Amino acid sequence: MDAEELLRRYSAGERNFTGADLRGIELRNCHLEAANFTNADFTQAKLSRVNLNRANLTDANLNQAKLSYVKLNEANVIRAKFKEASLGGYQIENINLEEANFQGARLEDIAIGNTNMKKANFNNACLIEVSLFKVNLDDSWLIEASFGHVILKNVTLRNTNLEKAIFCETSLEDVDLTGAKITDSNFWSGNTFGTITTPEGEYIQDYWRILLEQRSKG
Repeated sequence: MDAEELLRRYSAGERNFTGADLRGIELRNCHLEAANFTNADFTQAKLSRVNLNRANLTDANLNQAKLSYVKLNEANVIRAKFKEASLGGYQIENINLEEANFQGARLEDIAIGNTNMKKANFNNACLIEVSLFKVNLDDSWLIEASFGHVILKNVTLRNTNLEKAIFCETSLEDVDLTGAKITDSNFWSGNTFGTITTPEGEYIQDYWRILLEQRSKG
């Protein structure tokens, strides 16, 4: 299905595009609110300033897609695949990204709030100038993920795998790491640290600074 057909059918009142083949589609400055794209294939699609608020993207394939200024507020994106995708330039809230796969993806200049990201996969992902506020990342995978100029506030990372993750010039405030795996994680200088719940379940301040001091002495 090409862009012209999709927009024509949506304008005619159709909302169910379950399983649609939209590989390589290019969409710009259009509205697709509340559309059902369950199991749709957006591989290598280019979406710019597309309104997908309240859309259903459950199990959708967006691998290697490029999304810029895309609205996804209150969207259902459970188990969607964003492998090696590029996402940037927007603010989203109240979105369900449980078990979404962002492996190798690049997220830049994005603000995400009040969002469920439990069991998401961010292995080898790159997050630049991303803000996460009231986000649940419990049981997620962030092995070798890179965080640059990222703000984490009121974020839960319980039982999350952060092995070999890199935090550079990142702000962490009210972050819960109970049960998290942080083996070989690198926390570079220049970060700011607030109250943290440690992997051992202890609630203390300046945990990352203490960790860095311990590593430097070791």
